[in-house]
Amino acid sequence: MNRIALPVLLSLPVLVAIGFLGIVLYVLNTAGNDLQALEEKALQQSANSLAAVIAGDDRFLREIGSLDQVIYRIESLPGRPVVDGRSDDWPVVQAETLGLSHLLEINFAYTEETLNYQLRIGEDAEDLFLFYRVVDDFVVLRQINHPSVHRNDHIQIAFLGSDDLFRRYTIAAIQPGHVEAMEIGHNGRALRAAPAINGRWLATEDGYNVELKIPKALLTTRFSTLVADVDEEGRSVRSLVGRSHTTETGVLGSLISSPTPLELLINGLPWDAVVYDAAGIPVAGTMPTSSADFHEAKSVIRSGDDSLGELWLRQPILPNRLTAGSFRTQVLVISCSLVFLVLVLMFILRRRLLKSLDDTNREIEQVRQYNEYLERMASRLSHELQTPISVIRSSIDHLQTQAGQESVYVERAAEGIQRLATILDKMAEARRLEEALDEDEITRFNLAEVVKGCVEGYRLAFGGQTFELSIEAADVPVTGIPELIAQCFDKIVDNAVEFSTGGAVRVRLTIDEDRAMLRVMNEGPCLPTGSIESLFESMVSVRESQRTHLGLGLYVAKTIAEYHGGELTLKNREDTDGVIATLQLPILRVTARLS
Repeated sequence: MNRIALPVLLSLPVLVAIGFLGIVLYVLNTAGNDLQALEEKALQQSANSLAAVIAGDDRFLREIGSLDQVIYRIESLPGRPVVDGRSDDWPVVQAETLGLSHLLEINFAYTEETLNYQLRIGEDAEDLFLFYRVVDDFVVLRQINHPSVHRNDHIQIAFLGSDDLFRRYTIAAIQPGHVEAMEIGHNGRALRAAPAINGRWLATEDGYNVELKIPKALLTTRFSTLVADVDEEGRSVRSLVGRSHTTETGVLGSLISSPTPLELLINGLPWDAVVYDAAGIPVAGTMPTSSADFHEAKSVIRSGDDSLGELWLRQPILPNRLTAGSFRTQVLVISCSLVFLVLVLMFILRRRLLKSLDDTNREIEQVRQYNEYLERMASRLSHELQTPISVIRSSIDHLQTQAGQESVYVERAAEGIQRLATILDKMAEARRLEEALDEDEITRFNLAEVVKGCVEGYRLAFGGQTFELSIEAADVPVTGIPELIAQCFDKIVDNAVEFSTGGAVRVRLTIDEDRAMLRVMNEGPCLPTGSIESLFESMVSVRESQRTHLGLGLYVAKTIAEYHGGELTLKNREDTDGVIATLQLPILRVTARLS
């Protein structure tokens, strides 16, 4: 079947339907202009009245920033989050991104690549939770036993306490892990630890995450926070980024829990509504996306001659009941014609599709049978050739006991038979792996311990090769079969060592969100352009060595990775000649099997 004709036939009924419906809507809308004008006028009057109500209430003005006070919105969390520096527990809380437009202090050249972050604020019945995802081009940690907490990257928090006293805290880390707040005096010096305010500092590839918990009993609604970027050289502050300063009570913002008073007002209206502040940023309500026609009304929120914001209202255009009766017959005729045309076209299209699907199904069945034949070919060859190899090997063993000058030829023949037997064993390796996957027991294990043990073994097995190991976290929990993960790691390292032409083989284990990232890097020849994906296929190899290679190593490694719900990728290094192999595995999966 023509592949171009099929999409055309599929779209034709839709295009015809849209055309007819457009004509119907045009006729009805033209006849109902008078009624629509009345509806638009009523909506505009409602918008003007609501704008006046908002302008006369300080609760609403505080939310749109008209009282010169920054608003920090708090979202209710569906459950109590685990304070671990990960964003898994924050699916419903919208993040606010802070960067260039939120600079509070700058002492060196600044770009958003040097520092920007996302801030989320949530709460449950007892605690306030804050989540910072910080992008920092160079993270500077606190020096051990150094009295200052500000000569390093840090987070500042300030609020008016429940005892009506101004309090200011700094969160800094000596190393990733558990962190506590340090209370700061008016002179900027650290006074004492505040263990009630604690959290987790988690290193990431582009900066760090910090998740904090603050008991709500400690603070009132006056609150501020910012992030400080410190330069490694001299350890001086490069910039401060935040929505408000933390130096005194007068500069603090306000915490407002959702839904806010303004949101409650907007959500209770019979129209779709949005309130924008003076900068044009929406602070309450949303406008739904829809293809239907709407009436819209806008009204400026004013205080005297000052514009504080804007209110938008929108409602669907109601059917014109005054003119609908006179066009009922026309609409019925158009609708019947449309249905008849669609049915005819769909009947023709159905016959063409059924014929095309029959041809496609036959082709798919032939491809499936051929794939099954290829998958069984290696095991069949291995089985069929084992018997003749055994006969030849026994004959050569007999000749070796009687050979004289011809012993060198006998030894060569024995060596060839041994290599042939090795080839057959490797051809059956992938098939045996698939059978073993269904037999081994899936457990939870620490990937960091497996990697450490394997690298120690490599240092003994490859005596002439140097290995550098870097592990981000002591516990990297993974669900699966540790012996198979070690086998996959062996295949990757074997390739890295064999193709290494100098320098150390670097092994790095990190955590990115909910995935463990195991990278193996070597220095040596780059992968051939355009053929990287083919290296994972069975019986494909680019090696040039004296060893027997069938290209099964990476195929086996990829099979193990995908069985564990992970992924194995290869790419050339950008800093020098060499290759990076990356094994990605999910952390703490309920089951390792793929769906």
